[in-house]
Amino acid sequence: MLDVKNLNINLNTVYGNATAVRNLSFKLERGKTLGIVGESGCGKSLTALAIMGLLPENSWSNGEIIFNNKNLLNFNEDKLCKIRGNSIGMIFQEPMTSLNPLHTIGKQIAEPMILHGKVPRSMIKKEVIKLLDMVGIPDPSKRISSFPHELSGGQRQRAMIAMALSCKPEILIADEPTTALDVTIQKQILDLIKGLIDDLGMSMILISHDLGVIANNVHEIIVMYGGVCVEKGQTKKVIQNISHPYSKGLFSAIPTLETPEKKDLRLKTIPGTVPEITEIPKGCTFQGRCEFVSDICISSSPDSVKISNNHEAFCFNLDKVN
Repeated sequence: MLDVKNLNINLNTVYGNATAVRNLSFKLERGKTLGIVGESGCGKSLTALAIMGLLPENSWSNGEIIFNNKNLLNFNEDKLCKIRGNSIGMIFQEPMTSLNPLHTIGKQIAEPMILHGKVPRSMIKKEVIKLLDMVGIPDPSKRISSFPHELSGGQRQRAMIAMALSCKPEILIADEPTTALDVTIQKQILDLIKGLIDDLGMSMILISHDLGVIANNVHEIIVMYGGVCVEKGQTKKVIQNISHPYSKGLFSAIPTLETPEKKDLRLKTIPGTVPEITEIPKGCTFQGRCEFVSDICISSSPDSVKISNNHEAFCFNLDKVN
């Protein structure tokens, strides 16, 4: 269904050209869910924008993004418009900045259906009310006339979901769909998305910096750092045998309800900080924060190492890590 091959995304910054995503490859099968996880700045959202054909003007990409046997990177804007919001829908990070404050929720949800001719104009209002009801917004016939500022954060996110689903896309991309929401609302939104995916038979790419969110909601997982994939595979297999030192650091930082035996109750952290996009080193991108770094990590980029069927990691020193 979706096959991304050797995707590279480059940015023209004030400090010169930089590669934000390097040689990223993955597949998304029909009816399956894929999670992309990593710290801010690792290239998750840029990957999503590349699929949607919405990269910023100071960027360019190469490689292949094959959707239904056609390379989206070869599409012009007219062809992309027929795909965007129709065959591939997207829930953006911040609903307050993604929604137009000058138009009602109903009008914004209706726009994709009108643009792609999915629903007769006489049925638009009825369909919008149905969508608002489906995503759990109370009194949808009244809320259809509300402006974004009149809704709560959770309701705005639900409206964004309704908009993304309005044309019943084959693929839904959810980019940090629970950002800035409290824990209770986060679970409601994730349960809602998961239920809708199952009911409508769609595929989904879920993007998050929260490994706990990813682990509980997708079939397969990609861990990214510094613009590259460091580990990927079937979620269950990756969690049961975390192999890359960066992946181990992410999982160790997840809070638990269990009482540790040691007196130190502080959460574990990964030393150092994510490098700026213009300062990503040659070789392994994680070398500056890795306790297992060796000379080869500095001079060369690691190839894929098979951990098991449908589980691989990119590291020279897996024997030391595990």
